[in-house]
Amino acid sequence: MGLPRKITTLCALAALVAPGGACAQAPEVVRIEDQARAMTPVPACILPLPPRSTAAAGTMRNLKEEQYWPVVFPAFDSRAMQLPVDAVACTGARVFDDPIFAGGTTRGAPAKVESGDIVYGNGGDRIRILWMRTHHWPDGSEAGPLALVRTKEDFSEVYAVGAFRRAQGKATFQVERLGTEYVIAAGDDGCEGRPATAACLSTLSLFLPRFGKLVNLATLAIEQRAYAKASEPGVPGDIEYRLTASPLYVPEGVELFERVQATDSTGRVLRKTELERRLLLKDGVLDLGDGSIWGKAFPGATASR
Repeated sequence: MGLPRKITTLCALAALVAPGGACAQAPEVVRIEDQARAMTPVPACILPLPPRSTAAAGTMRNLKEEQYWPVVFPAFDSRAMQLPVDAVACTGARVFDDPIFAGGTTRGAPAKVESGDIVYGNGGDRIRILWMRTHHWPDGSEAGPLALVRTKEDFSEVYAVGAFRRAQGKATFQVERLGTEYVIAAGDDGCEGRPATAACLSTLSLFLPRFGKLVNLATLAIEQRAYAKASEPGVPGDIEYRLTASPLYVPEGVELFERVQATDSTGRVLRKTELERRLLLKDGVLDLGDGSIWGKAFPGATASR
């Protein structure tokens, strides 16, 4: 309490010596750690980690794959490498009640976990995305819990847990920023490796951390190919319709530039249709507007997101 009184007295004396003068206020100190804390989600659960050996001191701590399972699921049996099929996440979420797991099978019950079941994505500042594959389908699709975590020296933080299902393509994960919000962009590249003349669909699912859960804001078509016969005036044969979309992440939401190109069997471009969409994020909801241009450009297509 002594320091504030001294400052007040000095200010008063300065005013007497220099009438009309003002006592300059101390500049506000901005701490880097405060900025980082404001830009980071609040942890939903924290798991203490055992101390490391002296030899490992001074290096960044990274967990092994088998160490991440008990971080997200406390009921995980690390010795048997098994996860109960009704396991509850450390956030309290019953992830496996999500409808996306319906019809999928696991390696037994409890589910046997193997090396390589986790697919990683990075978000900077030591934040990692974990897609923990547990369920499989005969068509090659897979599903599993999706978690946003960060490991420090003495503990691991779990920010949010949800669920993600990949249809048939390669899955990729990246943290993007919409202003002060973290969003997980989960890609499902169903067109990679497909024949150039085959129909396909690649999607991008956006997840927002909210109160320990990953909320699916939207699943957007990023690339799509489909075919129709004699669908353009005066043009016989099969016509290819191809959608490409490029997302740009901005503080207000997502700017999406879409293009649909119609091409005949000789490779001749018949027409192009373009649309710039602005998907605004407000109160945890992404406004999709009138939907994708695909529903208007491809003959017989239903309205899509």
